[in-house]
Parts: sequence; structure tokens; C-alpha cells
Amino acid sequence: MAVATKPHGLAAIIRTYGNPRDADGSLNERWAATNVVQIEPPYQLYYQGRPVRQISIHRLLADELTAIYQEIWNSARLRVKQTVGFNKTTAEYDILTKKLLRNLGLDAFDGTFVFRPIRGSSRLSTHAFAISIDIDAAHNPLGATKGRMPSWVVDIFAKRGWLWGGRYKGRKDWMHFQACTGY
Repeated sequence: MAVATKPHGLAAIIRTYGNPRDADGSLNERWAATNVVQIEPPYQLYYQGRPVRQISIHRLLADELTAIYQEIWNSARLRVKQTVGFNKTTAEYDILTKKLLRNLGLDAFDGTFVFRPIRGSSRLSTHAFAISIDIDAAHNPLGATKGRMPSWVVDIFAKRGWLWGGRYKGRKDWMHFQACTGY
């Protein structure tokens, strides 16, 4: 079940996704066991060069994130077909699509659920709620003046209500997407 309208602000995030923080400030293990699930990405992702088999995400976003990754794959495949023509085999398109995703850094997974504060703050990160994902941190670093996240990928997330860190007014976070409209 996807969250149709994404929450805005901490209170709305907690109402929608629950509170991952226990009374003592640590991770609420019961919340995590109930809400954090694993999805299998529809194409191979890598974390620091190692294959990623599963991604942790909030249960309310599992189908949505799977669909987002499927749409990224489908969009990359269409770009390949438009470039090389429509006369290749499925296996040839798979190879070329994987190569395009690799060249764009879209197979570089850099994290979802991590119980931690926002860097430089005491407030919980949206990663602590399992409602964020980082993609290709090496080429889209936090605080950089520019990243290289393709606009069509930003659009795929945006049409589902996810906020892209490249649109932050202050410190940009080019790798970051979150399933809330502000915090």
C-alpha cells in the first residue's frame, strides 16, 4: 500500500509512518520489526561495488519503491531503444540497459533505513523512518553545488510525491529522495 499524499512535517511523518524512536531516544525495535521490510530491486544494484540483494524500506512504501525502480529500468530501456534502434534481442537490450544505468550511477545504492540523526543535527533523519533512499552518493554528494542525478529519475520520484534533496533550499543533497514533502 503506497502513501498517496506524502506527509509534511515531523508530526505528519509520525502519524503516517509511526515513531521509530523509543522513549530513551534509541531505536524502537518493535516499530522496526513491524514497519521495516525488505524489497528486491527489479535490477541489480551495488553498494560500494558489492551486489545488493534487498533494500530495507517502510512497509507502506515497499510496492511504490519497487515500482519506481521498475520505471527507472523501463525508462532506461526505452532510451537505449531510441538510441540503438528497435532491432536487438532482449538479451542485447538487457546488456545495454545495464550499461546505461551503470554509466548514470543508477545502479549505485547508498542506503535507505538507518536509525540516525540528520548530519549536523539532533533531529532524526528521514532515513530513521525508512522513508528515504540515497542513490549514487559518489557523484551526487551532500552539500555539493551540483550533482548529476538525471532529471527523468527526479521526475519518476516526483510524480509519486517524493521530494528530491537537489531541490532543498539550503544544503543540497543530490543523492537523496524522501517520501515526505518536508521536515
